[in-house]
Formats: sequence, C-alpha cells, structure tokens
Amino acid sequence: MARKRVVLTFAAVMASGIAVRCAESPFIVGVCTHFGQHKGVIDHNIERIRGAGIDAIRDEISWGGVERIKGRLAMPDHHDRFVRAAAAAGVAPLLIFDYANRFYDDGDRPRSADAIEAFARYAAFMVRHFGKDVRLYEVWNEWDIGIGLPKRAKGSAAASRPPVLPVSRSVTA
Repeated sequence: MARKRVVLTFAAVMASGIAVRCAESPFIVGVCTHFGQHKGVIDHNIERIRGAGIDAIRDEISWGGVERIKGRLAMPDHHDRFVRAAAAAGVAPLLIFDYANRFYDDGDRPRSADAIEAFARYAAFMVRHFGKDVRLYEVWNEWDIGIGLPKRAKGSAAASRPPVLPVSRSVTA
C-alpha cells in the first residue's frame, strides 16, 4: 500500500505542475527516463515532463549500442529521435556515456589503452553527433556495482577503482 501512495503522490505532483522552475537559477529540475532502453512513449512522456515544468531528462545511449561493429560508430534512429524530441520541446537532455562494449576488455569496464581510446572515440562521437542539442553529459554510471556489464565482469575486484584518465576539453560541437 505504501508503494501505491508514493506513486499516486508523485503523479499528483506531476499533474498539478508543482515543479518550480527559476529561469535565473542554475538549478535544473530533471527526471530520469529510460528511452535509451526502449522504455516509455517518447512524445507522450516528453509532453508530460514539459507540462510538469521539468527542465531536463537524464538518459543513456550505451557505447555498445553505438559501436555495434568494432571501429564503426553509428547512432541508432530510436536514440537520435528521443534526444532530438526532448531538445525540440525545450527539455535539456543529459546523456550518460556508459557501459562496456563486447569488443573491448572482454566486455568489462574499459581499462586497457585500446578500450580507453575506443571509449573516448564513442564519447567524442556523441558530442559531435548531438551538437548543440545536448550540453550535459555524465561519464559512466555506477562504475562500482557493475550496472550494464555481463555477469562475469560484475564481481571484478578492481571494479571499485576506476582508472583516472586525463579529461580533454578539445571535443566541441
């Protein structure tokens, strides 16, 4: 019963448009969606998000989904559609550069020089592809608990210590 109450309370807040936005404030009100996992009804959900006064969505477009053939990066239509639809509706997409790719490091987190280089190419591709439609990015998500990894990789003893990588600001849209 408690779970239903929480869902109903959230729905009431969304429906009443209580989400407060302040144009002068750097604070962004956002929600996590899972369009990148083919969940939800894009247009309907974005319309509801916008109607509730929400400024941003957080979602992912996984590395393995963009590099399905080793060395070839391509944006799947579904992923491009949800990002462009959100941006067109005035909802800022925050995209996560995430999860492993079966072509590198046995499908585990990128640790080798080859995998790190490939992950960087994927991130640069994403920034270039979306240009000004996306200005917010998150690097990985839940590195320490193995989300998005095959079972064999989740228990890795070194998983809680991500490599420290130099960050480059050279990729621009």
